[in-house]
Amino acid sequence: IGILLHRTSKGTFVIRGVQPGSVAYSSGKVKAGDILLSIDGKPIQGKPIEYVSSIVQGPPRTSVILGLQHAYGKVQVPLVRGCGHAVASMHHELSDLSSPTSSSYKPSPRLLALASPKL
Repeated sequence: IGILLHRTSKGTFVIRGVQPGSVAYSSGKVKAGDILLSIDGKPIQGKPIEYVSSIVQGPPRTSVILGLQHAYGKVQVPLVRGCGHAVASMHHELSDLSSPTSSSYKPSPRLLALASPKL
C-alpha cells in the first residue's frame, strides 16, 4: 500500500511517510503523522512491527481497511493492495512523539523499505 511505519516506545504505530504513486498516496486519505490504530478492525497497539507489517502487506489485490487517527479525528480508509511489497517499516523507539524530527532521532539500520506500484 506504500506506507512507512514507525513503532514508538509506547507501541503506537505512526505513519512516517507515504510512497508517491502508491495506493495509500492515491487515496489522498493517508498522511505522514497519522497514527495507525487498527487494520481490518483489529487493534494493533503494542503488537510487534513485523506482525503489523505482514498484516498490512497481505495478499496482492485484496482489500484492507486502515483505522487512522488524523489530527482532526478518526477515520477508516479502505484500500486495495498493490502487486508489489506493501509496507516499509522502521523500528526505533521514540519516547517523545511530539518531536519526531528532532536532531536526536536516528532511524534504526533495520529498515524494510519496499516500493508499491500503483494499480
